[in-house]
Amino acid sequence: IKSSAASDVYKRQVLYVEASKLIERDRTKLAEDKGFEKIIERNGKSIYKIAFVYMKNRFDADDVYQEVLLRYLKYRPHFENCEHEKNWFVAVTINVCKSFKTSAWQRHNVTVDDDSWSQILADNTESREISQDDTVMDALMQLDDDTRLIMHCLLYTSDAADDLIG
Repeated sequence: IKSSAASDVYKRQVLYVEASKLIERDRTKLAEDKGFEKIIERNGKSIYKIAFVYMKNRFDADDVYQEVLLRYLKYRPHFENCEHEKNWFVAVTINVCKSFKTSAWQRHNVTVDDDSWSQILADNTESREISQDDTVMDALMQLDDDTRLIMHCLLYTSDAADDLIG
């Protein structure tokens, strides 16, 4: 088991080294690429929110967020429209979350639940709505990963649950 965990950690480190080399090599290209900034503006919050709801803490959500953006940079998919772009990021975010959850690193570490969800998930709500959301979010955090993600999307975003289930 230890060799599997060490192997998984090594693979993640190699991936990040390769990604950092790619980013370093393309730094000037990215600085000129306004499209990447627009991609982050359009999808960044939803990527992070989905990652946070799925992973239950901001540190793992940060890792997932970074991994999703690295995959976008690596594959540079062509999107037919905004809906296709949004669905791609949702699907990749969910897949990355599932991969992180099943990795040896996650299986052998105890994660402390993060109560910062009210700040992260309530970016455009008024303070009275946040206090009402406390009870709902506490209940959501008790659900299993897939159910929690679907309920979050139904309650807090305009995403259709059918898109997430498929």
